[in-house]
Amino acid sequence: IWHQGEGDCDPIRVDMYLGRLEILINAIRKEFDDATLPFVAGQLFETEKRHAFNQMILQLPDFITHTGVAISEGTSVSDGTHFDSNSAIILGERYAAEMKRIQEKS
Repeated sequence: IWHQGEGDCDPIRVDMYLGRLEILINAIRKEFDDATLPFVAGQLFETEKRHAFNQMILQLPDFITHTGVAISEGTSVSDGTHFDSNSAIILGERYAAEMKRIQEKS
């Protein structure tokens, strides 16, 4: 699972993010000698600044095979950035559901 992107919310970085993520995913898959290794990324807490990032990350499964996205809809944060405890549990369940979906599809 992968949850990162706060520093990549500006327009230039958002445009480059999927390409960079593809390099990372391919490197991980090569290291483990498994081209179908599941990879699930998560959306950030939704704000106006993070909206473009959250929309872009939804494209991941169409861009790279054996991937999914844990959506952040309905979550809340404790400090404007980091998910609160209840939201961390919700995201964990969403990560698990996406992982299961990918594995069942393979």
